[in-house]
Amino acid sequence: MGPSRAIQPRTNASNSRPASSFRSQLDDPNEFLPERWFETNNEVEVSSRDEGFIGSHFAARVVANMGDNYVVEYKELLENDERTLYKETVMAHDVRPPHPNQTLPLSPNDSSANNEKFGFGDLVDVYDNDGWWKGVVTGEKDGFYAVFFETTLDHVVYPATHVRPHLDWRRGKWFPGKNRERFLHGNPNFSEEMTQVILDEKIEQSKLNTSRYAEDNPAQTFVTALACFTNKFIYAGCNEAYRLNESGEFNVPPEATNSFCHGPCFEETQQVLNCVDRMFSNFVFGNRATLPELRSALHAGCIYTNQIGRFNGFGPFGQYQGETSSAQKLPKFVSFFTFLIVTGFCLFILH
Repeated sequence: MGPSRAIQPRTNASNSRPASSFRSQLDDPNEFLPERWFETNNEVEVSSRDEGFIGSHFAARVVANMGDNYVVEYKELLENDERTLYKETVMAHDVRPPHPNQTLPLSPNDSSANNEKFGFGDLVDVYDNDGWWKGVVTGEKDGFYAVFFETTLDHVVYPATHVRPHLDWRRGKWFPGKNRERFLHGNPNFSEEMTQVILDEKIEQSKLNTSRYAEDNPAQTFVTALACFTNKFIYAGCNEAYRLNESGEFNVPPEATNSFCHGPCFEETQQVLNCVDRMFSNFVFGNRATLPELRSALHAGCIYTNQIGRFNGFGPFGQYQGETSSAQKLPKFVSFFTFLIVTGFCLFILH
């Protein structure tokens, strides 16, 4: 669900415009130069200058090159019959090549996860209602980004797979969007408190939806969770030999502990656990360890002095056999103390 005013489904009714009507709306007529002509069947993205759609791009293919105009067929937009792909004639200056970031899908229907990292104020595109829309990142948490839309003042949260870096196509080249941190701090409609609120709400809703789906489709959910271990966009920099597997084992030799803990493996393993958690929070590994137990083992093996390098500390029933906490020691002490009292009492009776 996108911003209530800006991001709305685009239909052919809203796009029945004469292609020539937009030349006067160009901010700079010299911005578009025909360095690249597109041929029939070329993949492209088409921008819109219609009210309510400014800053959006839609995936399409070229049907015909008409000089200053192109006839395009959209990949995701449909005619009113909701079956036929929508075609229209657009001005050449509204057509550009597909986004060059190949790590991101053209559509979030692609199951590939996005490993691009965005910070506060970064200009991005988010996928919503069949197109990509320009916004500003205001926060990130557990694989979700909060995005603020300058034209509508809407503040919406999206999964990372729906976010890509914003790039402008000018004079035949790609240019990155400028950071908008100063804009956010000076905007009375933005607050960091609201960012945290909407992120937390989205995460809780996502967990609830995932839990319901897992209950209805346990086998498929389990298979989806397993895909987190082989997702090349999550485990990207960690040595394959040291990666966590579905059995719940860390294959980290003692001499590799330092590189594992201080290199990409530590963070990427946490991302794998988060990925599994989002898919199947009750996931149990082959050694019967749970997600919280493996998180504890990961931190213990990298942080706790007397546990450095010990990652596989699970007993036959999944309990972690590492450093014993005071909470675990207390019941043992009480049991031993009780044993002494009972033994002493029996000896007293016998005498």
